[in-house]
Formats: sequence, C-alpha cells, structure tokens
Amino acid sequence: MTKFIHAKNLKGMFINQVYEYHLRNYCLQQMIQEFLPELWNHVTRKLQMKFEMITCTWIMTIFTGFVQSKSYILAILDSFIFEEGSMRAWRRIYCLVLSLLSHIQSILLKTGDIMEASQIFSTMQHTQEFGFSAVDHLFKLSLMYQEKVTIGLC
Repeated sequence: MTKFIHAKNLKGMFINQVYEYHLRNYCLQQMIQEFLPELWNHVTRKLQMKFEMITCTWIMTIFTGFVQSKSYILAILDSFIFEEGSMRAWRRIYCLVLSLLSHIQSILLKTGDIMEASQIFSTMQHTQEFGFSAVDHLFKLSLMYQEKVTIGLC
C-alpha cells in the first residue's frame, strides 16, 4: 500500500497543508478554462462560484465520494491504479472530469444561480441515471481529451 501511495503521489493529498491537492486542483482548473471556457466563465463569473466547490470531492476521493455505484467506482479506481505513473493516472482523472463537465455543460449553462448549479450536482450524485448510464460512456468521452491534455507540471 505504501508503494502505491508513493507511486501515485497520494500522500501529499492529506498532509502538510494538502499541497498535492492544491496542485491537482490548480491543474484541473487550468484545463477547464482551456477546454470548457464557456462553462468556466458561466460558473466563475455569472454564478460567482469557485470550481473547487464542485471538483474538491472528485479530486480528494478520486470520484469515490461522488459516484454511488460500486461498479462505477471500481471502474474509475481500476483506471487510476493501472495507469503507469502518477502523471498518467491523474491525467485519466482530469479527462474524466472534463468529460463529465462537457456532458452536462448545456444543463449547467442554463443555471441562473449557485443553488441551481449545486442542485444539478446533488441530483447527479444521488441518481444512477443523469443523461448517461455508465462510466464507460464517460471513459469514451474522456478519450477525446486524452490527446489534448498534456501534462507538464501537473
């Protein structure tokens, strides 16, 4: 287990002012700005909401705090665990987040305030069906980001 924690740079997610979490969150926010600028502007400017409010749980728990289905959780964790190296594993998670956000972007762009946006994420978390029926669909969507997302510092 210790070897796994070091291989995926997970230790810094939970100690010493959670520096690894802040790095992961920063990288993800940069990617959202680049790949989903309309959504970024809507959420940060119109709704005056920090994306970290949405993505915090996703990053800290590698989606296990968001997805309710055990089979989906296992698919996500398998994807993360079996990627070689920390950067590639996190790239997989970033692409999954971008896919999820792009999938619900049209719904989020219709929200008029922070409460409506929060309700969408709450609904997604507590239902098995929200416009997609499986994480497989999101993995397929995430493939389009795999080629575009380059990991330098992140």
